[in-house]
Amino acid sequence: MALPLYKSVRRLLSEYVARLLNQQAYQAKAKNLVDSSKESSSIGYEDTSPSLWDDDIGAMLSSMLQMAGYTPRMNTCHREVFASYIAPSLGIHPKLLGSSEGWRSFMTDDFTPVELSWRWSPSSDLPSVRYSIEPIGLCAGSTRDPLNTQASVDLIAELEKCSSNLSLDWHRHFSKTLLVSGQESKPWEIGTSEVPHSHLSQIFLAFDLDESSQLKTYYLPMWRAASLHKSTLMVVGESIKSLAISSPNLGIAFDLIAQYIDSCAVGKKPRIEIVSTNCTTSSDPSIKIYLRSHETSLNSVIDTMNLGGRLVKLDSSFLSSLQELWCLVLGISPSDVSSSLPERTHETSGILYYFEIKSSSSFPTPKVYIPAKHYGKSDHEVAKGLSAFLERRGKRLANESYFEGVASLW
Repeated sequence: MALPLYKSVRRLLSEYVARLLNQQAYQAKAKNLVDSSKESSSIGYEDTSPSLWDDDIGAMLSSMLQMAGYTPRMNTCHREVFASYIAPSLGIHPKLLGSSEGWRSFMTDDFTPVELSWRWSPSSDLPSVRYSIEPIGLCAGSTRDPLNTQASVDLIAELEKCSSNLSLDWHRHFSKTLLVSGQESKPWEIGTSEVPHSHLSQIFLAFDLDESSQLKTYYLPMWRAASLHKSTLMVVGESIKSLAISSPNLGIAFDLIAQYIDSCAVGKKPRIEIVSTNCTTSSDPSIKIYLRSHETSLNSVIDTMNLGGRLVKLDSSFLSSLQELWCLVLGISPSDVSSSLPERTHETSGILYYFEIKSSSSFPTPKVYIPAKHYGKSDHEVAKGLSAFLERRGKRLANESYFEGVASLW
């Protein structure tokens, strides 16, 4: 299954961008999902889906690793992990579903539960490879597993058995405080006014591929908030503050984010969409708070990244690079950067940010995602613009440009 070009571009730009699920009112959809789901798994599905996922996604993963300059040994190692642990966790392959509707993952807009990406760092001209997944159980969406909670539990348990560097304390904390688990609450029993989203997804996993696979977990807390009749800001704040008892800087840094959200005008407040953490043994683990804002001018981006003046002023070299990337990827003239982007009504329109907080600092570190999907001129123009930005900084694939690599995956 070759991912469409625009998916590759969008994923490489934003590493995580939530997707619009163009569906009917949630309450009817959720009940329909449960009614149409199979209450017991099929032996045929279970036996053949992993190999189909590996043939489709695993093959593309190998190609991306090769293009990024990974050695044959590392390529084989990461492909084996994907085939052995990840592919069996992706649910029923679409080829086996026929006309039936499976679990609609919020990971991508065609509901594929995997996204692959290259990531360039300042320290290397070649990228690293990462991928994100939503584990899907064979009974996901049924009354046995209404919010698809079991598959991620099972996969993480398997990974823990074979990894010596996993640290799951924060994962367990966030799973308890940000997710609705098992039969705790049924989605169709929560009013649509409580949840301004049309998807059921609650947790994603991501793997940064170095010598070994580094696990990260992503929590979508809207269902937990709805089940408690609280805002996501309140639920996430309570979760962070309970960790801050032993790590005070976490609470101080989060308060800066919360103060900024509260200071924004009604109707213009960013909303918290995701909380993530790394699950690798570290002396200074991090938490990332993802916000989405529907203010789309470059000036509003700069203001949000600075939390309305609460953080250290962004330096001129960063601002220059940000404007350059903004114009190249979105096809905007430098004279128009003060204007808002065209209005979009999609659930994932606007600008996505994250703010990283750590025990070692009382200030969050910001990052912005360029919204290529909704505002780029075309897949071709977005890829060409990003490739130009990378090449000006000496960033390429092993034997070709970013543009050439994406085109070959298409």
